[in-house]
Amino acid sequence: MKGLLLIVLGLVLLRVPAPAAHAEARPEPESICNEFWMGLSSIFIGRVISVTLLPPHPKGPGWAARPGHLKPQTLVRFEVEKSYRKYETKQVEVETLGGGDKRPLAFEVGVRYLVFAEWYPIRGPSGQRLLVYPYSRTKLVTQAQKDIDFLESVFKLNPAEDVLNFRDEPVRHIGILQGRPISLPKPPYPNAARAAHASGSVPVLILLDESGRVIKAKSLCGDPLLTEAAEATAWQARFSPIKVSGREVKVSTIVVYNFVSH
Repeated sequence: MKGLLLIVLGLVLLRVPAPAAHAEARPEPESICNEFWMGLSSIFIGRVISVTLLPPHPKGPGWAARPGHLKPQTLVRFEVEKSYRKYETKQVEVETLGGGDKRPLAFEVGVRYLVFAEWYPIRGPSGQRLLVYPYSRTKLVTQAQKDIDFLESVFKLNPAEDVLNFRDEPVRHIGILQGRPISLPKPPYPNAARAAHASGSVPVLILLDESGRVIKAKSLCGDPLLTEAAEATAWQARFSPIKVSGREVKVSTIVVYNFVSH
């Protein structure tokens, strides 16, 4: 169905800001829980086949500006040994970024890594490219056992059955909703969280009935001072009905609430 992507564990659906303050000084890696549930484009274990150093100012439409004033540094080709997303190919090429005081991640041929990358739209035949940011969670496999253990424990979960404990009927997990939110309230910034300067993203898994009402909600990650507010707010969300093959159905999906401290 056009405009509808069905995957086992979805992409980020919606980001809802909480009332609060200025941007963070610099990006930091998300927790492994957030990286997984908030739909990072590509997570895989792979062995480096080749590393190609890029010129300082590569030419062509495919080398337009990258996010955050970062510049392409190297192209790294991997043999994928295991993917934690359903659509990985056996070989994949990623682009490392750097610039200013942000040094690109260094990769060595023949070495195995746990890679966290994001698709980015570019001009050209492919239309997109996988990027590895300087602050990526990517690391040597030998240093990534805790992350791998977490990924192994969650990537085969059925969100509705295993997380929300809903087993009345099969439920599709939707990464990109066909329907639009009718009501998506912003969460309050809890006093205890404000006093502790707690901040961060809280992904909440929700189950929608055939009318688009939330009938189950559970926070997946985040600071404990923020999860209760995010989960309570998710219960108030309302979406237009979701249809699959012309029929209104129950679906699960994820709403992300962002809290930024002063």
